[in-house]
Amino acid sequence: METAAAQPLGALVGGLVAVVAWAGLWFYLWLLNRRLGEALATAAGPAPEAPAVTFQEASNEG
Repeated sequence: METAAAQPLGALVGGLVAVVAWAGLWFYLWLLNRRLGEALATAAGPAPEAPAVTFQEASNEG
């Protein structure tokens, strides 16, 4: 038989378990996304470098 104090405590513990489960799921998805992004970036090779344009060169063109 439950006491009157056990019911709100059980709800609080259940809520905390749910919050921790959601946080764990989001962390797992974030980590998976990060690792997938790194894997795709390394598979694609280095990014091409953009030509360096100085402010003076840009001013002379326009």
